[in-house]
Amino acid sequence: MSKQRNQSQMFPLVKRYLASGQSKVDFCAQHNIKVHTFQYWLGKFKEDRLDNKQLDRFVPIQIKEEEAVMNRSIRVTFPSGLKVELPIF
Repeated sequence: MSKQRNQSQMFPLVKRYLASGQSKVDFCAQHNIKVHTFQYWLGKFKEDRLDNKQLDRFVPIQIKEEEAVMNRSIRVTFPSGLKVELPIF
């Protein structure tokens, strides 16, 4: 593999490694990659997945329009029990 690597080259290899059951050392030797370079991309891959999971935490809300208009506000209740009431102008 060339000295310059990018995400589009390395992320598929990282996925293959994670599914392979091989040790990092064996996988890197098989693919002619330095272990510390592969470790860098493994970290980047996991970081990328974590960032994407945090984006997935947004959930759609349902607004009961009749209640919102009647109360002149929208109340958002979070799973933790925290309630936020927003006025409608």
